[in-house]
Amino acid sequence: MEEKELSLRQLSRKQVREVYRERMKEDFPRTELKPLMMIERSIQKGIYECLGMFEGDKITAYVYFVRTNRIYLVDYLAVYPEYREKGYGTRMLEKLQEYLRDADLVLGEVEIPSYAETEAEESVRTRRLDFYLRAGMIDTGIRMRCFNVPFEILRFPIGRDCTREEIIQAYQAVYRRLLPARMFEHNVLLLPDSSAGERIR
Repeated sequence: MEEKELSLRQLSRKQVREVYRERMKEDFPRTELKPLMMIERSIQKGIYECLGMFEGDKITAYVYFVRTNRIYLVDYLAVYPEYREKGYGTRMLEKLQEYLRDADLVLGEVEIPSYAETEAEESVRTRRLDFYLRAGMIDTGIRMRCFNVPFEILRFPIGRDCTREEIIQAYQAVYRRLLPARMFEHNVLLLPDSSAGERIR
């Protein structure tokens, strides 16, 4: 992709709603999509950020993430259809890492390909996972089931070294800030995983 001037900016309340209704409902399965009201409440609490990557005044990609202290969880990240396969996804990840350069830990979730119900769905999940790994994200080996969706937990190559147990605790801490206690206990579950204690760089 030829070098173009791209900037990462906070989305306005109107833009958050437009992205949700016009893109997120198309870009993500219904099972993964939080209600808009929950997102807006989390923004008001100061624990949720919604950013767009702009080329001029046009949004080319967006990222929504949760934060607790200096720990971040990327909730949604997608490129607008007309900009896909042109390097904009890689640019978004680069700009996001620059934006979060002072973070202790930045995590992401990717649906586990082997849990897909169809070959087509498995192929989409595999391509998505391969993209993140090629971009330098690290597979932590941790698998979570969140609202019945099984995820591989990835981390960005920034921040401090952490053990698996610390990553699990950080992931859970983010969701504890988002969800009522009872909802958290029933919907954020650790899938069978290898033993804790190994450091993840």
